[in-house]
Amino acid sequence: MSFLNRGYREGGESDEVMLAATMDVSQGPVAEALERFGGRRVFFEKLQGNNGDRLIELGSVRALEQSGAQIVDSPHQADAIIMNGGAGLTDIWKHGFETLRRYNTRHADTPLIVLPSSVLFEKSDFASLFVGRRAPAVLYARERVSHDMLSGLRYPSEVSIGIDHDMAFHLADSELVNRLRVRVSQKHILVVERRDSESVSGPYRIDQPRGIKRLLPRTLKRAVRKHLINPMFARRHAGERLKSNQATAFATESLGIVRRDY
Repeated sequence: MSFLNRGYREGGESDEVMLAATMDVSQGPVAEALERFGGRRVFFEKLQGNNGDRLIELGSVRALEQSGAQIVDSPHQADAIIMNGGAGLTDIWKHGFETLRRYNTRHADTPLIVLPSSVLFEKSDFASLFVGRRAPAVLYARERVSHDMLSGLRYPSEVSIGIDHDMAFHLADSELVNRLRVRVSQKHILVVERRDSESVSGPYRIDQPRGIKRLLPRTLKRAVRKHLINPMFARRHAGERLKSNQATAFATESLGIVRRDY
């Protein structure tokens, strides 16, 4: 019996049933699902990340604000938990799995939506993250490969799978994008390759001192790494990195396309 049908049988068209209907991915894409949270309290989990993840976060917040949902400061206050999309649910970045497991165990009775994501769990038992969950969950993929991976699992609780575009596209007509559009130039083409663990050419790593990790608390360690250690090593190895990046498979293919088409 689905969560939606159980609600109708037990209480008629109550608030619980209306909330349950939001968890039915057959109702439409993410924007339409979020509209059903108008006036309700939701907790938004941003997840960790860098500039690209921040762009996705801004799109997610904009979509939630447009839905009329009330974003609260704690999952204990929420009618539903909304996890940001992106690529946090992969074997590469373990923090997404840990965060999802925490919400499934500590807030098992609160409905959960994971916004459009790319997933990879060749080494992880992803379905086991939902052990103990009692309220329904919806997982949105942002491309077909991830949708198929999520759909191919047997979950220990009620989990629905949907697919929709990356949440950054909700910024398409935002003030942020409109301001940037004014500054658009046709003079240059920018080719950017990732150099972390998601790089298609393999990560570019710089050995950094490890002793500091044992001496600083996590929040301070992160700030020191971001604002001091990373910039220092980036400057020291800038020439080496530029030379290596020019010869990667991604750079070679991208520059070939640029020369051919432009």
